[in-house]
Amino acid sequence: MNHQEKLQRRAALYDENVALLAEVDKPETTVERKAEIRSKIAANINEMQGLTKDIESHEANLAAAGIIDAKGKIKPPAEPKDHSKDMPYPEGARGLAEQLHDVYNYYHNGELSERLAQVQAAATGGSSGVPSEGGFFVQPNQSDQLITTAIEQDDVLSKMSSINLGANEDRAERKMVRDRSRKNGFRWGGVVAYRRAEAATVTAFKSDDFKTWECRLEDIMAVTYLTERLAEDVSQLEGMIQSDVPKEIAFKLTDEAFRGTGVGQMLGITKSGSLVSVPIESGQTLANGTIKSENISKMWARVPAANRKNAIWIYNQEMEPYFDSLNM
Repeated sequence: MNHQEKLQRRAALYDENVALLAEVDKPETTVERKAEIRSKIAANINEMQGLTKDIESHEANLAAAGIIDAKGKIKPPAEPKDHSKDMPYPEGARGLAEQLHDVYNYYHNGELSERLAQVQAAATGGSSGVPSEGGFFVQPNQSDQLITTAIEQDDVLSKMSSINLGANEDRAERKMVRDRSRKNGFRWGGVVAYRRAEAATVTAFKSDDFKTWECRLEDIMAVTYLTERLAEDVSQLEGMIQSDVPKEIAFKLTDEAFRGTGVGQMLGITKSGSLVSVPIESGQTLANGTIKSENISKMWARVPAANRKNAIWIYNQEMEPYFDSLNM
């Protein structure tokens, strides 16, 4: 029996003994029956004592683990700790700007601030005092925000799916559906729907339309140069970091999304097997740079119906004059 079942069993034995004692006091109860009742009550008490010993031992373990209080009641779950308050620099671009300002003062003037010393003490893996051995580590909440800003403000990156990973994960893995046919038994990896009247036609089959997609993670870094005046001005430094760094990260990631080689970076659309190319019209050439309405219609026709609500057009701005002259 588990803990709850032992509690219920002990309560049931207690109620049974109360009822047996009431029966003993009845005038019509025979001597033989009274002897049976006393024997049963003694057996119940013996079992209750064993259950009580197990229950108290279990509750002592729970109390030691901080799960229940002194009265045996379960403690409410503790509020999750906000670790950002423990970090020496505040969250956001200003916090990163302040850290960079302190790093500049350390290498330029030899001044190690108290906050920078905390980052130095918390760093692992490389020396934080020698530039050639890694320099000072940036707090995770600072670098994460730069990446988040880059993704949220970009029209292409913001439409991509995201996968949350643990702190020590170095790869992402997903089960994927091949969806290589629209016939029964092949859609969505082998899902088939039947009407009740068709129940006799249900057949078992084995699907091979699932595959595993795996991606090893690669770091992305941004480098910027500062003048002495900018390094001394935290407010200007904050504005530059908040504006320029996410833009450059977004440009890099978006460029990879289209043209990435897949080696140490994203595999871009134009280099992947997912690219669908629509042939130009008869007599049309790429050299003259014109666009026909048929090009647009046939491209749209190749977009699966299920994807159309999220589809976007991406084009070179130099093509806009040709769009203005299209008609049908």
